[in-house]
Amino acid sequence: MIAKESFLVLERFDILKSSCQCEFDDDQNVDLLDITQKYPVDIDFKIQTDNKGSFLIFVKVDINAGDKIKSGYSISAEGVGLFSLSQEAPQDKVQGYVNSGVNICITNLRAYINTMTSFYPLGRFSFHSIDMPALFKSKEEEMNSKG
Repeated sequence: MIAKESFLVLERFDILKSSCQCEFDDDQNVDLLDITQKYPVDIDFKIQTDNKGSFLIFVKVDINAGDKIKSGYSISAEGVGLFSLSQEAPQDKVQGYVNSGVNICITNLRAYINTMTSFYPLGRFSFHSIDMPALFKSKEEEMNSKG
């Protein structure tokens, strides 16, 4: 099947900031592979538009970060995607394309983290799939609570 080109155009994606640390617990009975699958993954994003039809999507992913860091990886990565919509894009579908852009940015950060951790002692790490509708709902609730 030939894939149709999207109206959403990713002009570029850049990493803004990243860090990765390996923390090892003194407990010899810790199963690091099991722990890494249960890491908390905190994702935030922000969308900025301009009057030329382009928009920026900033995404931040924090994995096993904060006050209670578990053994293994502690990762933070921030990136930004520059997107545009082709002239033919239906205006009633713009929000769907923006949502796709957020998903694309998260996927790019996932790939970056996977590559970055491939050089660390615990090997490659990839965080779990994200329930995108739940992420968007959570972001909407956060925005509504801020007024």
